[in-house]
Amino acid sequence: MARLIACTGIVANILLAPAGFAATSMLLAIIRLAPASPTLRPRFVSMLLILLSFFYISTAFDPIHFRANAWLAIGARSASVAFFFAHMGSYRLIGLFDAAFAIPQVVLLSLIPAGSRLTSEVDCSGGLNKSRMRLCR
Repeated sequence: MARLIACTGIVANILLAPAGFAATSMLLAIIRLAPASPTLRPRFVSMLLILLSFFYISTAFDPIHFRANAWLAIGARSASVAFFFAHMGSYRLIGLFDAAFAIPQVVLLSLIPAGSRLTSEVDCSGGLNKSRMRLCR
C-alpha cells in the first residue's frame, strides 16, 4: 500500500510538472493564482518538481531499505504542506495536494518496525526469495 501511494505521488508530480512548465499561465489560472511575470520562476519550480520526483523512486520501491530517504521524502512533502498552508487563498490547494500523499505515507511508514528488512519467508538469516517476501526483525 505504501508503494502504491508513493508511486501515485510520483506519477502525479510528473504529470503536473510538465503542465506547469509548458502552460504556466494556464495552470496558474486554473488553480486561481495570480499570473507570474516573468514565468521563469514557476517554470523552474516545475522542473525542480520533476527532479525531486526522481529522488522519490528508490523510496517508493523499497521503503524498508531506503528508510532514511522515505522519511526525508515525507519531510519534503510536509515542508511543502506547511509552506503553502501559511499562505492565504489558492496556495493552500498546493499544500492539500502534498498532504494527500504525506499523511498516508507517514502512517504506513510508522507501521513498519525499525530494523525491519525484507527477507525470505523460509528463513530470516539473509537469503532472499522474491516470490515469498516478508518482514523480519
